[in-house]
Amino acid sequence: MKLKRYAGKLWFCILLYTVVSISATVASTVSIQVLQMDQIHSDVTESSLIVEESIIDYLFNQGLIVCTSPVIISTDGTNPGYTLALNDARSGSVDYLIFVTVYFDTKDSLSPDAVILSNINSAQWQIIRVSDNKQIASGKHSPRILSETDDSSAGITSFGKQIGAAVKSGLPQR
Repeated sequence: MKLKRYAGKLWFCILLYTVVSISATVASTVSIQVLQMDQIHSDVTESSLIVEESIIDYLFNQGLIVCTSPVIISTDGTNPGYTLALNDARSGSVDYLIFVTVYFDTKDSLSPDAVILSNINSAQWQIIRVSDNKQIASGKHSPRILSETDDSSAGITSFGKQIGAAVKSGLPQR
């Protein structure tokens, strides 16, 4: 009797291992690099971190294996982390590198340090296939504030998920 129970558990473990192994070979691996374009802030803002986290969560929930690099800040319009992020993606056997540039416009804001959606002007993204360093998709989103509740951290989260959905649609299906 104990042998039957052990054999059942063994088959379950083999089946589970097989399912996990197949899923791991089918799932795409992506790395995300967020660039904060901001003329005012010299530190990474909470808003940038919320955008990054929302994109990561969305893509992970869609079945992708997601890794990330720390958010980079630029005040002069350059992308100082492009080469480093690409090299990290190559060394980590990542399939696609996703660059997301979040543009802030707080010069007319009454609360430039607040975590509100109205401080974000737009976000631009591009997907790079790491194997050949080719851009395979790109896009741009501007936030929409339809109500006061949208102009909050919840609105930033929603905006990040919209970017995640757009990025997901630009990735090849596996």
